[in-house]
Amino acid sequence: MQQQPPDEVFMYASWDSCKSILAGMSLKATPPNLLNDPFECLPGGYEGVTGEAISNRIVDPTQVEVVREKMIEMGLPPERVDACIRDGSGGHSHAESVTYVRKGLQNRDLGELVDELSIYYGIICFAKNPDCLLMWSHYAAKHQGVVIGFAPQQLCQTNGPEWLKVSYSLKRPKLLFDAEGVRLKENVIRVTSTKAPCWAYENEWRLVVRLTDCAACGDIRLWGFRQEGITRVILGTKAPDPEIKTAELRQLCGSIVVEQARMHREGFRLEDMHPTRCSS
Repeated sequence: MQQQPPDEVFMYASWDSCKSILAGMSLKATPPNLLNDPFECLPGGYEGVTGEAISNRIVDPTQVEVVREKMIEMGLPPERVDACIRDGSGGHSHAESVTYVRKGLQNRDLGELVDELSIYYGIICFAKNPDCLLMWSHYAAKHQGVVIGFAPQQLCQTNGPEWLKVSYSLKRPKLLFDAEGVRLKENVIRVTSTKAPCWAYENEWRLVVRLTDCAACGDIRLWGFRQEGITRVILGTKAPDPEIKTAELRQLCGSIVVEQARMHREGFRLEDMHPTRCSS
């Protein structure tokens, strides 16, 4: 289900990355298996793998080919899949076939699912807020980089991409399996929008895109957007030569709004950047 993102989302970046993004009007879409967290999109098993659900898929003659494809997608050997579907041929009773499918699902290397997902989808990561001190330190060159503001509705104007709000949980999401089989879209949403609680400070929103909709640049896939998708650029508190950087940004993007983050006079925080956007 498509979720409604905020009016503005933010990307923390180094100065060089910022210039690359603005010069190419494109964002890198990263396959899940190349993200920096080894738990990215890694499910915690299957949910709803009952004998009845599997049995219904095996015995329905109208679903034979669908069942065969799904079972092979799950990683089961084609020859065993055919034996299961034939129900009893090759020495396998129906009950044995159901048990075999269940064990195949339970014992499958779930890391393979991440690799398979990475063939088709890329993730573009954003933050809900532009003033997270940790993110400025980790992703924006220790406050010497920038935060780029984006208008979500301008970044994707088709029905293909999916905006997802990341939730944080100690338990990895389980893949759904029922009488309809493995529910692909719901499972993609589940695994791409759940992370461990230690990442909660990011307040992350994600744009999940099909890699086939991205431009290829060597091994990198780039999601293009129009300049209207950029709302502003915020220079870090320690950004060197802010006047020169502002001029460079305006050469790249014309009348783009440029701000500079400022440290709060008393608290461990930045001055509020939400209510006003004053050009430097």
